[in-house]
Amino acid sequence: MDQTILRQSFENYKNQGNQIMLRFEMYPSMTEKVINGQEAIDKYENAFQYATGKDEKASAKKNCGFAAMKIGQAIEMKHNTFKLYWFTIAASYYKEAYFYGSCKDSGLTQEWKHGIIKNADMCLRQVLVILSLSKGEEKIEKLEVLENFAHSSFQNFQRILQFVLAQSYYIVALKFHLKDQFKEAAKHVKFAYQKFCKYQQYKVISEDQQAIYKLTDLTQLDDDKLDVDISQLEIRIWAAQEMKCGNEVFNKALTQEENLQMDLIQNALDHYTTALERGKKIKDDEIQAEAQSMIGQIMYKVIKDSTKAFTYFFKTIEISDKFENSYLKRKPWFIKSQTYFEEINNSMNEEKHPCYIVPPPLPKPQQQVPQEENPQKPEDVPMVVVVEQPEMPVWMMQPQNFAFDLARVKEEYDQQDYAQFLQLLEKEYKTDEWNKSGYKLEEEELMPEKLVRTVMKVIKFYHPDKQNDIDVALKKFYSEITKCLTTMLLDIQQANR
Repeated sequence: MDQTILRQSFENYKNQGNQIMLRFEMYPSMTEKVINGQEAIDKYENAFQYATGKDEKASAKKNCGFAAMKIGQAIEMKHNTFKLYWFTIAASYYKEAYFYGSCKDSGLTQEWKHGIIKNADMCLRQVLVILSLSKGEEKIEKLEVLENFAHSSFQNFQRILQFVLAQSYYIVALKFHLKDQFKEAAKHVKFAYQKFCKYQQYKVISEDQQAIYKLTDLTQLDDDKLDVDISQLEIRIWAAQEMKCGNEVFNKALTQEENLQMDLIQNALDHYTTALERGKKIKDDEIQAEAQSMIGQIMYKVIKDSTKAFTYFFKTIEISDKFENSYLKRKPWFIKSQTYFEEINNSMNEEKHPCYIVPPPLPKPQQQVPQEENPQKPEDVPMVVVVEQPEMPVWMMQPQNFAFDLARVKEEYDQQDYAQFLQLLEKEYKTDEWNKSGYKLEEEELMPEKLVRTVMKVIKFYHPDKQNDIDVALKKFYSEITKCLTTMLLDIQQANR
């Protein structure tokens, strides 16, 4: 077809569409505006079919976008789905207009291109306002569709869109997490992270785009908080998943009590330990308390290690005693922890020593025997025997609860700082043998290369064979310290190989 005829046809359809849009505000009802707006779009689409160059195609698509935008503005908010449709269509037309207008052979000015971006951004922001009325996965579905209409050059909108998508996925993931649907929660938090990474790609806006948009409140989004929230929720979800797996394995092991499988117990312990570490990482008191409660139950009921169990139960109760964590005391695992804690505490306080450790009685000094009036021989005069009282350790000056001291020693040992552990023993838990020897820990002896020899020296002071004349409970306490020192010695030797 001749170029002149094509151009005349283009201009003809374009003018018809313009005439309709000039009367657009005069139409009295919303229905008339929608019908006439659609007719104008048809005219502009016909003009596009006769366009001979990229500039004419861009102009036709821009006019289509303008007509669709006016229809969207004319529709009342109560018809928000219809309104959302037309704003999205407008953004799509502007996207096509930008595609044709930004070609190398296009003669359109930079201001024209900026106007296209600005109009598209306005339409898409209207879409976001409408979407804010939607909730949950419905909103995400609409946002994902909307993302397909947004051109990558609409940088400001892409920035906001990706942020809102990340925020929406985070909220849905949080809901799934609260329902213990960890698989769905993990999937949505992964999508939230992906969208947040996309948001960061559009985060820096060039100066010319800031001038175009004249951004105000949209220039700053609370992205730091969202980033932290997503990261913490991801860890919290996996920690909760570990707790769930641990509970399933532990319950399975308990149902097979006659043929208890230690591999199941070890598996449960691994899950609880992982959950505990993740709970500590995000400072989640509930996860920490529950994980330590379950580890304590395994230590007490299965492994029969009352000392370690006592430590875990004590930490569980300590966390739950905080004012903001008072609701934890209604949890079944807390009630069990408190019951077992009291059982262990009562068993450690034997009948002979119901509450306190009493230091062994010291030898009484002999009384001075008065001399006779007429002594016959000097050698017959009895000598005065004065026994010096050995230095008492600080912890024995005042009676303390045996269980708490043992829990403290175990906790310090679990820190794996061997030098600090030895210093604690010297400062607060020295035995009589240690006092009598006069041995003092020097800094050189606490160096890694000399720790083996130092531990071998200290372990002799606590060995049960040298604790024959002391209180039964105190002997048990020293025996536990000996176990710690023995394990420490083996670990150090293994590490030095």
